[in-house]
Amino acid sequence: MSAERAVGHDVVDRHSEEGSALIETIVVIAVLLLPLVWVATALLRVEAASYAARQAAREAARTYVTSSSSAAGAARANTAARIAYADQDVPVGSTAVTCTLSPCLTPGASVRASSRATVTLPFVPKWLAGAANLQVTVSSSHEQKVEQYGGQR
Repeated sequence: MSAERAVGHDVVDRHSEEGSALIETIVVIAVLLLPLVWVATALLRVEAASYAARQAAREAARTYVTSSSSAAGAARANTAARIAYADQDVPVGSTAVTCTLSPCLTPGASVRASSRATVTLPFVPKWLAGAANLQVTVSSSHEQKVEQYGGQR
């Protein structure tokens, strides 16, 4: 009879632990997977901002040196930078253009465009991101030569 009780008791113990794997799985997902998803999302946002800053600087310099005047160049560079940021769905950063010679479009001169963008980390409210410094700033610059034989513009 004691052998039958042991077998019956073993069956009861096995049934009393049903469902614990579901709870363990939920805990593992919450503790391990959610932070991993957050880190991956943060890295993707920073990489997109980095690419947008590089593209904005490159396109701003290229459009500036191909324009007909310095005033038109500044407007075209600003538009090109805005398009580059919008292309990567990144908040528009700042873009500045500097020249080695005056006027800027002197043949053989160099035009340098610098671009800077700030990205907040995912799932962080904007009011907390600035106060707790939970932002990443990326920057890039690109230098482009004005055509040597294009004449003064």
